[in-house]
Amino acid sequence: MIGSVHIRHALRTDAREIARVHVEAVRVAYKNIYADEHLKKLSADRMAMNWLHEEKGHLVNSEYVVFIALIDDKVIGFADIGPAAFKAVAELYTIYLDPAYIGKGLGSHLFRQCIANAKKRNFQAMKLTVLSANVAARAFYEHMQGCALPETEIEIVTGGTRAKVITYEWSDLSVVRTEGRAKSPRIS
Repeated sequence: MIGSVHIRHALRTDAREIARVHVEAVRVAYKNIYADEHLKKLSADRMAMNWLHEEKGHLVNSEYVVFIALIDDKVIGFADIGPAAFKAVAELYTIYLDPAYIGKGLGSHLFRQCIANAKKRNFQAMKLTVLSANVAARAFYEHMQGCALPETEIEIVTGGTRAKVITYEWSDLSVVRTEGRAKSPRIS
């Protein structure tokens, strides 16, 4: 039997496990979007160093908050929020889940934690950027009432692959619910 899901603030000591989930999730989410060569080269060790980078690591910079979802003390997902370039706007940087836990409601719970945190920090809006070709993520953000801003779609290069990204926005966080509608995660 699997234990219950617990969500908490991530600590520096969680970097390796966050990076493990990050790599596994990226390999699944971006299969057939990014080159296989790039996905194979992803390294949890390098990713963990990025999370702990003194200047821009989100686990060491107090402007950012990283939440982790755990079952029996094992990290199974994470989300990451911080300030955007615009005053009073938060940016949701990531929500990634261990592929075995996708579709079980954990993403919604992590998303709502980020919204609650943004409201607590007096952000009035939130945005995020996602690969245009990541159909599953786009459907999730639209389900969470995000509005795609087509005029923001631009092309980027990652790992030698050209891909388009698009920005989603929640223009008024005061109307975004953080509780009540989400069911408990369905973990089996």
